[in-house]
Amino acid sequence: MGIYRGALTCALLTVCVRLCPAADAPPDTASTPPPRPRAPLFRFVMEFGEPGVGPGQLKNPSGIAVAQAGDIYVADTDNDRVQRFSPRGVFLDQVGGFGRGDAHFNRPVGVAAGFGLEVYVADSRNRRISIFTQGLRPAGIVGGEGAVRPALEFGFLGGVAVSRSGQVYVTDAEGNHVVRITHFDRVERGFGGIGYGGGELSRPAGLAVAEDGRVYVADQGNDRVVAFDRFGGLVAALGEEVLKSPAGVAVAPRGTVVVADTGHHRVVFFDGRRGQVITEMGRAGDGPMAFDAPKGVAVDLDGYLYVLDSGNGRVQKFQMRWPE
Repeated sequence: MGIYRGALTCALLTVCVRLCPAADAPPDTASTPPPRPRAPLFRFVMEFGEPGVGPGQLKNPSGIAVAQAGDIYVADTDNDRVQRFSPRGVFLDQVGGFGRGDAHFNRPVGVAAGFGLEVYVADSRNRRISIFTQGLRPAGIVGGEGAVRPALEFGFLGGVAVSRSGQVYVTDAEGNHVVRITHFDRVERGFGGIGYGGGELSRPAGLAVAEDGRVYVADQGNDRVVAFDRFGGLVAALGEEVLKSPAGVAVAPRGTVVVADTGHHRVVFFDGRRGQVITEMGRAGDGPMAFDAPKGVAVDLDGYLYVLDSGNGRVQKFQMRWPE
């Protein structure tokens, strides 16, 4: 009987050791899901632009960028020009007109304001990147005819972005890849390639570069955004089964990735690290916070969001704030 009691006590102790954690044992966090990222709050500030061909008017614009000084640059695609606006939406200047000269375009689709003094334009049908001062004076050409840099062959372009270190990235929508140009002395074709796999692209459009070097590409033909590391390695695919023909992407504070969900007439926000949808904004229409095929998004240093409401020929500006 004593032996039986001893065996029972030993068995109970063994069960307790296995099932009852010690008082000072760390909590089991393996099964605890990470907290959902907080969604930003929005406030409509203003809109500027209207459909047309005159100064300050827009016709199927496809790209938007904000310089550090606050000026806004819009690739006014069907008017073959780039326009510059103040942070209050006042028309300041423009450059362009149809043609092949240094200050002319053939369907500009993307624009990027570097961290220096340059503005880069993806001149799609001229198959080149045109470089301007922030005052929109010609400063150089990469690729295409009349290039002053070493010859570089592009297909029809889809977008352009600049990293903090000065690397220029451009999407070749015809070749279905991303071209990286490092300080204009080395060209690398390492991202993408035609297809539907994880690291492949179909009709890539706008793109953005995060502070950590990640490159987010609007993979328009595959209805998603693809993230690559600085070496061109696949990191993640965002928005599969959520997005429809996304054309523009930007990086906002707290690692938030903002996407112009063109086919759904809205803007979608993702946690860039987890790839989760945080929130969305907009609907089809022409009122405030309504969109018609938005094609571009940009975020300035103060956290203001600019949405290129392409079908409505305008830009909408929003203030973003994250709850603590």
